[in-house]
Amino acid sequence: REDNQSFPVTVDKSGKWLRLTIKNNHGDSEYTELMDFRAFGKQLTKTPLANVSGTYETNYHDFHLRQEGTSVTGCYEWDEGVLNGGIEDRIMKFTWIEPGQKGPAIMIFTPDGEKFFGLWWYEGKEDSQGQIWNGTKKSQDVGGCPHWEGGVQEQMTSELLEYGRVRLYGINFDYDSDIIRTESKPTLDKIVAMLKSEQTMQLIIEGHTDSDGTTEHNQILSENRAESVKLYLVSAGISSSRLFTKGYGESVPVAPNTTATGKAQNRRVELVVKE
Repeated sequence: REDNQSFPVTVDKSGKWLRLTIKNNHGDSEYTELMDFRAFGKQLTKTPLANVSGTYETNYHDFHLRQEGTSVTGCYEWDEGVLNGGIEDRIMKFTWIEPGQKGPAIMIFTPDGEKFFGLWWYEGKEDSQGQIWNGTKKSQDVGGCPHWEGGVQEQMTSELLEYGRVRLYGINFDYDSDIIRTESKPTLDKIVAMLKSEQTMQLIIEGHTDSDGTTEHNQILSENRAESVKLYLVSAGISSSRLFTKGYGESVPVAPNTTATGKAQNRRVELVVKE
């Protein structure tokens, strides 16, 4: 970075905690301030996480979250905000939407599910530093907002009808595979229910990957993953004539592929209304 405030790690290390030592404060006798500190790494262990539904107190007012399988929807009491996304292990990825603007966000939950720490971006500015969004659970009750529909299917339908596209993070695959994980079934079933309700809607199913592996491999993987989603929907009674697939490989990232969190955001399925 131009301000010389980004430093690479010289040696890969594994550990549970990261300690930061401030060696000086530029000579000030009264204050030592640390405004922001971020570090990125790869999680080596997989800690199961219970359902994260509830109300969280955050720096953007109360955050109401509902988890259904691997899908998450919710709202927050700031500028009529709503969200739609998914969760994989302890990583929650979603799109936030406010009147006239939207963008991606990613949150990491503590093992007990009581707190999350995350970043958000404006759409089209995903290569920027990102803004902090942290929260602490204050209630197991989801609660709600006047501007929120209240469920995965409702929010997904709302986004498709308004924007013609929805980014899904609730469909998870085995590593480097087009096999859909069983925990993704509730999300897929919500798509089935939506298509049975919106009987004239046709969808393009897009597959996207991160940059791990070769470009050619990722292109094929994204195509196969999109096709796997289509096969599930067809097996559930949706006509194949209403479904189309497209793989984009690593070519359309929504976050930099330089960190594990960025790569997690780029591994996704998107639904697009076919005109």
